[in-house]
Amino acid sequence: MDGSQASLDSSKIYKIKYSINLLPLIGAHVAIEENADGYLVKQLLNDQVGERQVGWMDLIQQSDELGIFASKAMKPLVEFKWSRYGKRHHAVGFFMHVLQVAIMTVYVKLIHIDNMLQDCPQGCSNPYAFSLLAGVLYAAVYELIQLGRIGPRQYFTDFQNYLDILYCSFGAAVAYYHYVHLPFVLASKLVMITSILLSTARTFKYMRIFQDCSPIVVMLGNVGWDLRIFLLFYAILIAFFSMVMDVTGFGNTNAQLN
Repeated sequence: MDGSQASLDSSKIYKIKYSINLLPLIGAHVAIEENADGYLVKQLLNDQVGERQVGWMDLIQQSDELGIFASKAMKPLVEFKWSRYGKRHHAVGFFMHVLQVAIMTVYVKLIHIDNMLQDCPQGCSNPYAFSLLAGVLYAAVYELIQLGRIGPRQYFTDFQNYLDILYCSFGAAVAYYHYVHLPFVLASKLVMITSILLSTARTFKYMRIFQDCSPIVVMLGNVGWDLRIFLLFYAILIAFFSMVMDVTGFGNTNAQLN
């Protein structure tokens, strides 16, 4: 026996542990059926409730028990589903939204700050207005596809979908008003301001896909909802004090102060 074999210690037993990734199969079951030739065929199916197949992720999504997501069994599942299916999907939507915000920012600078249309004759149209449609085109197509897949009944039960519809509608309305009535009309300004506010809410929505930003976005949403009564009183005070300033004529160059 040589020195290399003599140095081996046979008293130690080494175990090898094999791990099988079963996360994609959670929520499914194996169904064994007999085909036309008489052979048994195994099929992997989701759990079925009535005529609709329901997986484990669907049931968890409908639950209000937030403690489920903090369990050790759920964290690997959610992380796998997110990295495998959700992250890339939402990253495309986030990129298109960033493109829309960039287009809107450049448009506001050119039209409202640099006054690119100040030499526009009476009755001319705004050639830059159609650029605002590029940002909301992806969102509109996405909502139509989602409506066709899940059906109108389930689609309109989610409040978030109403905000998405308003976002697409005001994005198209901004392009229409700014092309027909020009950006300096009061109606065009109001539509533009509403579109910017909806775009702000949509930006916060997309920031939830980042792990560091998600807790802050959720916290701001909860705080805003808890302070809804205070914000109502605050809006009322702003409206009445604005009318007081209008009566006094402060800041109004057309008012005659005595």
